[in-house]
Amino acid sequence: MIDPTQMSRYARDLPPLDTTVAQLVDLVFQDGAELDEVVDLVRHDGHLVVQLLRLANSPAYGRGEHISSVRTAVVRVGFGQVAMLALTAELSPRLRVGLAPYGLDEGELWRHSVAAALAAGAMVEQAPDEDGCLVFAAALLHDVGKALLALHMDERQRRTLAVALQDGDTPCHEAERRVLGTDHAAVGASVAEAWGLPEALVEAIGAHHVPGEGADALVRLVHTADLVARALGIGSGTAGRDIEGVLESAGQLAVSHAAFAEVCDHTEQRLPELETVYGA
Repeated sequence: MIDPTQMSRYARDLPPLDTTVAQLVDLVFQDGAELDEVVDLVRHDGHLVVQLLRLANSPAYGRGEHISSVRTAVVRVGFGQVAMLALTAELSPRLRVGLAPYGLDEGELWRHSVAAALAAGAMVEQAPDEDGCLVFAAALLHDVGKALLALHMDERQRRTLAVALQDGDTPCHEAERRVLGTDHAAVGASVAEAWGLPEALVEAIGAHHVPGEGADALVRLVHTADLVARALGIGSGTAGRDIEGVLESAGQLAVSHAAFAEVCDHTEQRLPELETVYGA
């Protein structure tokens, strides 16, 4: 078994978020960002500048006029998208690792995370009271605990978990608890807390597999976004769409079954574009 207390210490020992990323995310979440502050932070990160201009000129934001100004790009896409772009760039190398115990090749966890964030972004349009940046970030980070758990499993635990997950009938978090004594949702919440991210985001990551009766909207949105990525066979150790199969075992969804299918279609259509921008 893995000691949950020890996993919390491992989470605190992880490298912190890049200073620019942390400042951008903090500014946006605190709702106190000024245009000049955001532009100055972005200009200090050449890689982020390239990604921002690519996003601003993409079909989602492009308006027929190519732009090369960081300030104009920030205005075009909005503060929230700038912060989320920075966060995805920071998390990409951390989540691209292959996770053999979960049957995931290199890059699959990252692609699943981006797909979930895209699905969450589509659904949040129907939940105007929710902070779109917070929802996106929580969905992007919801499985970060898998990467940390995989680092600290011994060989026997890796083999046992792989066997437990092989048939696809046992939910991942249940297999983890049986084999390891903890699960990736709890570990992921510890990681988000160690990085100083908002409490609501920490709670959403920790509860994304078991929303529970009366769960708040953010938890249900992240839970549903994860199911969308799984229903599309993205980073779930399976291949191909299985919307009906996923819905049969779904918890409390943030949308109706009909809307869930629409979000799946939207995510599948938009993912190639996001892969270009975010490098999924």
